[in-house]
Amino acid sequence: MNSAFKKKLHTALFLMLALVCIVACKKQATQPDPPPPPKDPRTYTWTIDTLKSVGGNMVMQSIWGSSPSDIYVVGHDAGPRRIVHFDGDSWQDVKLHTSEGGPLNGPFNLKRIFGFSKENIWLIGGLESPNPPPPPAFPDSTLIVHFNGMQWQMIPMVPKGSILQAIWGDSPQNLWAGGLYGTLYHYDGTAWKRKQPPKSFWYNSFAGLSANEVYALAYEYDAQGRDIRYLSMWDGTEWRILQSFTGLPREGAPFGHLVLFAIDGQLFSAGHSVFRKTTSGWENILSPFRTIFYGMHGIATDNLFAVGNGVVYHFNGNDWKQIIDLAFYGVSWIAAWTDGTEAFIVGNDGSVSYVAHGK
Repeated sequence: MNSAFKKKLHTALFLMLALVCIVACKKQATQPDPPPPPKDPRTYTWTIDTLKSVGGNMVMQSIWGSSPSDIYVVGHDAGPRRIVHFDGDSWQDVKLHTSEGGPLNGPFNLKRIFGFSKENIWLIGGLESPNPPPPPAFPDSTLIVHFNGMQWQMIPMVPKGSILQAIWGDSPQNLWAGGLYGTLYHYDGTAWKRKQPPKSFWYNSFAGLSANEVYALAYEYDAQGRDIRYLSMWDGTEWRILQSFTGLPREGAPFGHLVLFAIDGQLFSAGHSVFRKTTSGWENILSPFRTIFYGMHGIATDNLFAVGNGVVYHFNGNDWKQIIDLAFYGVSWIAAWTDGTEAFIVGNDGSVSYVAHGK
């Protein structure tokens, strides 16, 4: 091979390598930047949307979402607004009544919403009667509604019970729902079936660490009209009562009596304080003066929100910090939802409902 040919060959190889480098560098330069890390929830900027009734008082009390652009809040309204949806830009009414093209006829109230995806959402509550009977009230009023991503469908309950006000599940094939006067149902992925509770008490909240370790908060009234609060557990075979206490002590309660929340294999309860379950009992981890906590939500044990009467607290795994921007006298924050990038908190002042949005 003569020197002239070698020189031309080397020149051609150099040009080819240079072209490859230019193309690769150009492609790399046009690639989008990686998304920024999630913002610290304690530095969120908060905005507040007002949800007004068109017919009277509006008390929204439950929230769930599949993403920050797919959020639902539900509750009671003297008008038709019992469930509203946020699509990332605005809140819109969801049409559930037959007069609006939905599956529900007559008056009804929604208590809770729970979902697994945007195509698998459950609503619970009660069908109302214009002339309710005396206690034990609300017979045959159980309401369960399912959304499959296309339409809402009322589930026929056989046998029916009373109004439902708590729902939780660890999979689409394992859900529990409970309500007034010992009304308790289990869903196995095919059908809802009535179950026997340990007592005919009223259910507040469910949460579990596995399918065979599900906890429930409930209550009843004694002959003197005092609250008796119960913590019970499903062990895979039966429900059994673990603990109880009478009255509502602001200090000294053994567990939170209003809400349960489970994440990362840990169980939390909240009421006048926030507790974390340990191997020996319940550890009180947050107890502000004159505060009642109504809801909890988070994506991990180092990113939790606890919300209550005019207060919102955030837990980062080490300490709790109050979100001062949401400290409103007269507004009770009832429930929260977060995906770790944004947070939504629903509350009300007894007649008007509000949704705080942090991002």
